[in-house]
Amino acid sequence: MSGLPYPPHEALLKTVRWYHTGDAEEPYQATHEARSWRIRLGDFPEEPMYTLLVNGVETLEFDDWPPEWGPLPRP
Repeated sequence: MSGLPYPPHEALLKTVRWYHTGDAEEPYQATHEARSWRIRLGDFPEEPMYTLLVNGVETLEFDDWPPEWGPLPRP
């Protein structure tokens, strides 16, 4: 279960405003559609670069930051 009301890959097409958390493992967070979204960094290239967690549930792994999400937030 993804924690999303649509297929997980569609999350990459949403407009989301991210904030830097200060956490090295999960450096980005957002609230989108009343859900907590966090990004976990993977051990790239052995693992995907990013994992999207929705309400604490691993939802989607991907390597390229979606342009709809804007630039990566800076610390």
